Amino acid sequence: MPEVLQRLHSGAACVFYHQETRMYHVGIAFAGDSFQVAYYDRAGCVLSGLYNVHEHPGTLVRPIMGLSYLDDSYLGKDTSIVSRDGREFTTLGGVEIVECLSADSDILSKGTICWRCCMPGSSAQIVIKSKWRVFDPYRPKEVKLLQKATGIDGVAQLVCEDEVQHANGLPQDTLWLRDALQVPGRIAILRDHPRMELRRMAMRPFGRGLEDFVSKDELLGGFHDAIKDRGILHCDISDNNVMLRKPDEYFRSRGLLVDLDCAVFVDERTQMGPKGCSKGTHPFIACNVLNPARAEARAPWHDLESFLYVLMYICATCSGPCDTLREDFDIDDSPMGPWLAGDYEHKTRVMFGYDDAAFRAFLDELFDPYFNDLKDLVVDLRRVITRTPPFRAGHDEVCGVFERRMEARVAARGEGAAANSRKEGSPSEGSPSAGPSTGNSSAGATRGKPSAGSSAGSSSARPSASSKRKYASRDDHDGDGDSAGGQSPSRGCKDSSRPMPSIKDSRTSLSSSDDSREAALDSSPVRSSSSLRSSFSLLSSSSSDPFPSLDEFKRMPLTSQSGSAAVSSDGERDYGREEDKSRMFVQLITQPSKRRRVE
Repeated sequence: MPEVLQRLHSGAACVFYHQETRMYHVGIAFAGDSFQVAYYDRAGCVLSGLYNVHEHPGTLVRPIMGLSYLDDSYLGKDTSIVSRDGREFTTLGGVEIVECLSADSDILSKGTICWRCCMPGSSAQIVIKSKWRVFDPYRPKEVKLLQKATGIDGVAQLVCEDEVQHANGLPQDTLWLRDALQVPGRIAILRDHPRMELRRMAMRPFGRGLEDFVSKDELLGGFHDAIKDRGILHCDISDNNVMLRKPDEYFRSRGLLVDLDCAVFVDERTQMGPKGCSKGTHPFIACNVLNPARAEARAPWHDLESFLYVLMYICATCSGPCDTLREDFDIDDSPMGPWLAGDYEHKTRVMFGYDDAAFRAFLDELFDPYFNDLKDLVVDLRRVITRTPPFRAGHDEVCGVFERRMEARVAARGEGAAANSRKEGSPSEGSPSAGPSTGNSSAGATRGKPSAGSSAGSSSARPSASSKRKYASRDDHDGDGDSAGGQSPSRGCKDSSRPMPSIKDSRTSLSSSDDSREAALDSSPVRSSSSLRSSFSLLSSSSSDPFPSLDEFKRMPLTSQSGSAAVSSDGERDYGREEDKSRMFVQLITQPSKRRRVE
C-alpha cells in the first residue's frame, strides 16, 4: 500500500498543477484486496482506515457513488471561476482570465497561482494572485504592505483583495472537513495542521519576466529602477519577483517588484529589518543571512546582494534576448550549482574570499558569451556590495554603478557608429553604393556589421511571436489581447509540447555576432507601436484614474452566470440541498476507525 499511496500522492500533485481551479482532490488507493480513501488539500492529506474490499463492500461503494452524484462544488472545483463559450471569469470584479502565468504544484504549499486578466468593459490588464494563507483574523501581511506601498513607483499596486467563498457562502478553507471528522472515538487529526484560507488579490501594473528583455539596456535599466530605495526590505529578491515593464504615464519605472509576502518596512532610524529571518528564495539569499553562526538582521545591503545574484543567474541561464535560454545547459551542474543546493559556504567563499581576478575567472566559466560585456559590471557590483562595516553599500551607490556602465555602453555605441559611418563612406569600400543606406541604416552596424542582405531597420530584425516561450503574453498588448505576432496567446502556462525556440530562428537576417544582434535590437522597433502601448493607457483620456475604486470593483457584474449552481429567476443562485450534500461528502471518508495523516 505505501507504494500505491505514493503514486496517488504524485497524481494529486499533477491534478493541482494542471487544474488551476482545484481546491481539493479525492482519490482511492487499491492494493490487492485492500483500499484507502485519500483527501488532499493545501494543508496536507487525510487518509481513511485500511479496508478489505470483500469485508466492507458498502464502504467502497459509498464514496464511488458519492463522487458520481455530487456536483463540482463538492468535488473540489472552484465555483468562483465560471466559464462561458471557452472563456473564464472570476467573481473578483468579474474580470476575464486570459492566461495562467505561474502555478504551484506542491500539495503542502501556498498553492500560489497568478493569472493575467482583463478588466471588464476595458482593455486594462491586471494580475490576479490566488494564494492559500494561514488564517489571519485581521488582514494578510502582504495586503497590509501593499496598502502602505500605494503610490510607490516600481512596486506592484493593490487594486482589490477578497476571500474566496464556497458554494454555500462559507470561506474556502482547509478546516471544514477536518472539523467534521472530530467526533468522539476518533484520533484528532487537526494537530500540526494550520487553518489555511484561500484569498485573491488583483494588482497592477502588468510586467514581464527578466528573461524576456529585448536588449541589455532594458535589462540593466530594469535592475536600476528596481534597486531604488523605497524604504522597503523585500527579503525575497529572486528572478520571479523582479520584472520588467515599459514605462507609461502612470508608472515611470522600468523595473517592477512583486510578491511582498516576506517584505517589511525598515526602521527609519536604523534602516534594519527583523533578525533571524531567513525567508526567501534560497539561491538568492545573502550569505550572512544564510549563515546560522551570524544570523544577521535583515538590512538593505542583503537585498542588494540578492539583486546581484539574480543578475548573475540571468547571465548564466540566458543566451540572448526575448527569453532565449541556453541550450545544453544545466544550472545545477554549473559553478553556481552549489548555491542552488544550499551550500552557503561555497557562495561565501566566491563572493567574499575571491579576489577580482579569481572572481572574473568564475564569471568566465559561468556566463553565456552573450553577456561577456557585463562581466565588468558584475565585478564592480561585487566590490561595492560585499564591503564590510562600516562601509556598507547603499542603494544610491549601487544605482551609480549601473548608471556609469550604461552611460559607457551608450558612448561605446556612439563611437562605433561614427567609425562605421566613416568606414562605409570611404571610397576604398568599392562601389559608390557602399555609402550609408537610407532609413535606420547604422542601427545594425553600430557595434558590428550585419550579415549580407540584412537591414536592422527592416521587419525581419524584429523578434517573431515564435521567439517567445512562456513569457510571450506577459508583454503589453492591444485591447484585444493579441501579441506582437497577431496571435492571441493560448491560455495556460504548462504547455510542455511547445519547442524551445532559438533566437536565431526569428532573426535570420542578423549577424551571428552578439554585439551586432544587440545593437540591431537596441535601434530597431521590436514590436509594432500599438502592441507596446501600456494596457492601462488605452483607457479613455477623460478619466484621471483608469481603475475603479474598491467598492466599484467588487460591484462589477459577472460577464458569465454559468456555474455549478442554478440561477433563479430573480438572479440569485439556488444551491438547493447544500447541507445534505455537505453531509454526504463528509460521509465519503468518514468511518469509525483509525486515521492517520501524511505530511
